[in-house]
This record gives sequence, structure tokens and C-alpha cells, in this order.
Amino acid sequence: AIRAAIERDNELCRAAGAKETRMRIGIHSGDATVGNIGSSSRVNYTIIGDMVNVGQRIEQIAKVLAKDETVAILISETTRADLGPDFAPRPLGRHKLKGRVGDMELFAL
Repeated sequence: AIRAAIERDNELCRAAGAKETRMRIGIHSGDATVGNIGSSSRVNYTIIGDMVNVGQRIEQIAKVLAKDETVAILISETTRADLGPDFAPRPLGRHKLKGRVGDMELFAL
């Protein structure tokens, strides 16, 4: 749905001579902490945890693995295992993620 919305918006941008939007999304599955974090004078609703960091690293590697795509959606092997039969992710191989030990199997949606 995100890809379709961006593509529709980009059609309007092209027609108006405006710059198109490009987007990268990294998705990883697991436990995280979600909620209001901070002091009483400055509260921020956020999500923290290793899963968030891995998702961000996947998003960053999309610069290389999906550089020509308008909307790049990359997922981890963990997320792939959770998907139902309606999804057919394209394997991208095993890749080293910045700041991580070992490598991870990645897929494109």
C-alpha cells in the first residue's frame, strides 16, 4: 500500500514537474519496548530495542541493494519466516549489516 501511494503521488509530481519521492523501508521482527520515554518535562513516544536497530541497518543497506528502486522495502530472514503465503519476497542473499556480528539473509518485497 505504501509503494502504491508513493507511485501515485510520483505520477502527480512528474505531471507537475516536481521532484519525485524515493523511500527505503527496513523491516525486522522481534521484541521491542514501546511507550513514552523521558522526563515529565519532555516525554517522547518511541520504540527502542535491538530489533529497531536492525531494521534501521536494513533500511540503510537498501541504498546499495535497491538503489534504483523508487520504493525499496527490504526485510530480514526473521520477518520472512513470519510472512504468510500472500507474499513472495525476492532473495537478496546474505549481507553484513553495519555494527552487527555475522551476516543476515535479506529479501526484497
